[in-house]
Amino acid sequence: MATLEKTLTVRLTPEERMAVEEYAKEKNMTIAQLARESLLEKIEDAYDLEVYTAWLKSKRETVRFEDLVKECGFSEEDL
Repeated sequence: MATLEKTLTVRLTPEERMAVEEYAKEKNMTIAQLARESLLEKIEDAYDLEVYTAWLKSKRETVRFEDLVKECGFSEEDL
């Protein structure tokens, strides 16, 4: 089964284009790689914030990491 790819066009001012090209070059990436990673990171950040906000609203009790380790049967030396 073939993978279908789509092309995304983004309009940038000459100054924005230059900044993007320089940043991509500094990071040894293509502009396409930079755009792809940036878009996916933005989506991931939004999802993480959504999950965190839902957790805050749930008012669930937290457990100290050390207590969780003990509860799972590990010792501090195992860490």
